Amino acid sequence: MTQKTIDQSLPPHIQRLANNQIVKIADLARDDPNVIKLWIGESDLRTPDFITDATVEALRDGYTRYTYSLGLPPLREALARYHKRHWDVDVDPNRFSPTVGGMNAMMQVFQSLFSPGDELVIPVPTWPNIMEVTNIVGGTVVPVAYDIDGDGNVTLDLDRLFGAVTAKTKAIAINSPANPTGWVMPLDDMIALRDFARERGIWLIADEVYAHFVYEMPAPTPSFLQICEPDERLMVTNTFSKNWCMTGWRSGW
Repeated sequence: MTQKTIDQSLPPHIQRLANNQIVKIADLARDDPNVIKLWIGESDLRTPDFITDATVEALRDGYTRYTYSLGLPPLREALARYHKRHWDVDVDPNRFSPTVGGMNAMMQVFQSLFSPGDELVIPVPTWPNIMEVTNIVGGTVVPVAYDIDGDGNVTLDLDRLFGAVTAKTKAIAINSPANPTGWVMPLDDMIALRDFARERGIWLIADEVYAHFVYEMPAPTPSFLQICEPDERLMVTNTFSKNWCMTGWRSGW
């Protein structure tokens, strides 16, 4: 009887996971002072002192124990106020779930929604981790390439996006503003996509991490929360990492 290696003992879909090439490149040059580091979505500013000071105070005050499974109620209430302030939407604080960063938020979404064989339709190129999350849960990625118009702008053909949907499609994922293209989904297209998803009974997964990082239009960019009902098949992920320079804190929702 042949002894399996550790790698061979893993499930096939785990064996197929690809290394993150962005991280590989970053690790090669992370400590080189002569390299200008533009490879990762991270500010060169440190976390603001008011956040660090409040965190140190909370730790000293004993906020180090198990808490509510959905997170501290004051945090969820603050997230609800944040969405009301920026998008004028009323979201029940109990609909928020703090996570260990935006990546963990995505992992929880996919583990909650996907069964082996389910398909994810997604515009590409995109953040590579979402591809691997789909593989981890046994799903299949169905990529739909962006277009480039005559002025060099990135666009998305909704007819081609809708045409990629099959009976196996569980969800369509939209990252707007998009990493790495910078594409922003127009509000009219968001509404058309919402209507299509309603008709087909499929989920929308919205990664809205970069909503405040726009320079040629008002910020923040539109949110699917503004056009969807509370009982919609919609999951929205976000993170503290970008807006508040907290990438190493691993905090999201």
